[in-house]
Amino acid sequence: MLEDDGCPGFIAEITPLFGKQVKGFLSELSKLLCEPLVDFEKIDAYLRRLWENSIHLGATRLTLACNKFRDVCRENDKEGCEIAMLEVRREFDELYKKFQTMLQLKQQIEALDSKQIIGVSKL
Repeated sequence: MLEDDGCPGFIAEITPLFGKQVKGFLSELSKLLCEPLVDFEKIDAYLRRLWENSIHLGATRLTLACNKFRDVCRENDKEGCEIAMLEVRREFDELYKKFQTMLQLKQQIEALDSKQIIGVSKL
């Protein structure tokens, strides 16, 4: 469970931070893969950080995509890395859409709750 009564704004706080950080990682990974001589160690370092963030968040599919990317990176396979990069980006985009939907639903629920509280207090 990502959120509990002890920290009710966790998802709202972490989603933009997570998104910004992952977008930065993906941008750097893209740049590294465009280099004529690919630095696979740097790529692996970014992937390790991305993997850690995704595992702490419970983003299983993104974590698995990072694992595959790291595997081809260790083989120094530039073409495999480019393909794996697409999968990581796809999984991140899907996850981020889900987070955005969760936030919108949370806001709608809070708005309804506040209307109900106001309605009850008028009784």
